[in-house]
Amino acid sequence: IFSKLVVLGILRGLSGIAFVSALISSNNSSLASISSSFVVISVTITAVIFLNERNHIKKKIISAILATIGFIIIGLK
Repeated sequence: IFSKLVVLGILRGLSGIAFVSALISSNNSSLASISSSFVVISVTITAVIFLNERNHIKKKIISAILATIGFIIIGLK
């Protein structure tokens, strides 16, 4: 279990570094913030596909679509 925690810690650290570098390189800080929140949507979609998680699937699909549309709209501005 310790090795899994080490791997998760390293991945979380890399995620933080990627987020800070996105903030530095981007002119739009809201886009960088939303892109980091987009991870939740991708995890939900992956859970539905690979883990067959079917609780409230319609709500999950609708929320993923709405979040993707919002991400695209903010990216176009």
